[in-house]
Amino acid sequence: MLLLPVSKAELFYGKLLGVQCLVGVLLSIQFLYSMTVGLVIDGGVAFVVVGTYLVMYLGAFLILGLVNLLGAFYYLVFSSVGLALLMTYLTYMTNENSKYLHATS
Repeated sequence: MLLLPVSKAELFYGKLLGVQCLVGVLLSIQFLYSMTVGLVIDGGVAFVVVGTYLVMYLGAFLILGLVNLLGAFYYLVFSSVGLALLMTYLTYMTNENSKYLHATS
């Protein structure tokens, strides 16, 4: 791996792009699955909510991309996969829990 003629920045961007492509493919498969099940269960009514589904999956794509970027940043800072995963999880959960704390106060 160290003999490849690529820089560390290219490897970093390649990992980010690879994970984001995988997230996109998985969300596309989930979108098609949910639309198919919606057509079987609800019939033609499922076409009414296509826009809502698209916006929800686009939001999930963006949020997962930001979580991916955050994890990659922590990996660059700490040089430890386990610590990067832990810090990413804690940062994400702290942000999610702060929404509920501000709503109740």
